[in-house]
Order: sequence, then structure tokens, then C-alpha cells
Amino acid sequence: MTSMVDPYTGFESYQQAIKDGVIHPRPCVLHKKLTVLFDDVPDGKRITYALVDDKKVKATIVFAPNGFFEGKPCFQIGYAVDKEFRQQGIAKQALRMAIEELTHNFNKSIPSFFIEAIVSPSNLASLHIAENIVGGIRDEIVDRLSSEKAIRFTRQVGLATKRRPPGSAGEAVEV
Repeated sequence: MTSMVDPYTGFESYQQAIKDGVIHPRPCVLHKKLTVLFDDVPDGKRITYALVDDKKVKATIVFAPNGFFEGKPCFQIGYAVDKEFRQQGIAKQALRMAIEELTHNFNKSIPSFFIEAIVSPSNLASLHIAENIVGGIRDEIVDRLSSEKAIRFTRQVGLATKRRPPGSAGEAVEV
């Protein structure tokens, strides 16, 4: 049986690709410690943000297209932090900044969209991050790849939405 996708595997691949000079991420607009890389995946473009400090990748945040939710594009989030930088709030900081960058980059082409994080109930650190940063609607689901129980956090973001408090349900409030 396949287990849930572990974003740390992608983090390690990203680190190695940087070292090998295979990928060349660009600096972000709003947050200078973030870089961004766009690459192709079967459902469209995957967007990877990396929190970089002194040429060291501390964390990656990946947004992958995941169809539509309530008629709007939805991006699944994966986040990982280098083992030496865990338990320092870096995942929260990087995820917050990456969501701001994504919203800024999409403001004309996709003014409102959804993000979702699917987390194993046993991954307490990731659950805490998803509750605090993604927030929105919380659903208990079965992960379609692993068939394991999981918790999905879904929230609408963009220029036309107002953030709901973490854990609240319902529609986004128009401003």
C-alpha cells in the first residue's frame, strides 16, 4: 500500500537540483528571502517557493494544481523544512510568505482561488501549521493516493476574499 506523499522527499530533490545547478529559481517580488520556480506537471504548472538564507534552502512550499473547488482553481500545498531548522517557526513563516506571493502573482489572472493542505492525523507538527496558516474548512477524508485517513484544510484566498479564522467553515466573505 502506498503511503501519503511526503513533501520532504521533494525538498531533498530540490536541494540536490540546486546544488547540481539543474534548476534556477528566481527571486520573489514581495519577499526577498523567497525564490520561485515554475515547472510542468500533468495538471499544469507546479509552483515551488523556497525560503533561502545565505544560499541555504531552509524550506520549500509547493503549490500543485488540483482541479477546481466551488468553481475556482484549487492548489494543493506541500511544505517541508530542512531538519536542522525545524521547531523554529520556519514552516509557518515560509507558508505565509508563499501564499502572499502566489496571491500577488495571480492578482490579475486568477483573482480568487482555493488552497488545500491534506495532512496525516499523526503528523502533529504539520497539522498545527495547516490549522494556523491554511485554516478554512476542515474535513476528515481518505487520501486518494494512500487510502489513509487524512485531514483536509481548504481556504479561499485572493484579492477578493477576506481570510476566515482558522477552523471556521463556510464561504469566504467578500470585501
